[in-house]
Amino acid sequence: MQPLKSMVGDVESAVTSGEDSQRIEILRKVTDLFVEQAPALKDEHVGVYDEVILRLAHKIEFRARVELAERLAGLANAPVSTVRHLAFDEKAEVAAPVIERSPRLSEDDLVHIAPAKTGQGFAAR
Repeated sequence: MQPLKSMVGDVESAVTSGEDSQRIEILRKVTDLFVEQAPALKDEHVGVYDEVILRLAHKIEFRARVELAERLAGLANAPVSTVRHLAFDEKAEVAAPVIERSPRLSEDDLVHIAPAKTGQGFAAR
C-alpha cells in the first residue's frame, strides 16, 4: 500500500508544481504501470488511470504527447478520455497514432475529429 500512497503523492506534487519535467516523469511511470496492468484491468480501474493520465498530460510538451499517443494507440482498453484528447491534438504527430490505431475511438468520435483533421494527411481507419 505504501508504494501506491507514494505514487499518489508524486502525482499530486507533479500536477501542482507546474514543472513539465516532473509531470512527464510521473506520467511515464503511471503510463508504464497502466500498460503493464492493462490486460487485467476492469473498466473502473481504467477510468481511474484515465483521470490521472489526463491530469498529468495537460499542457505537456510535444514529444511527451507523441510518446503517450504511441504507447496508448493500440491498447484494447486504453483510457477513453485520454485517447480522445490525443485524437483532437492540433499536431498530426500526436493525433495520428490514436486516430489510425485506437479501437477506443467510436465512429461518432471519428466523425467529430474528421473536420478538424481534413488535409493533414491522416490515413483512414
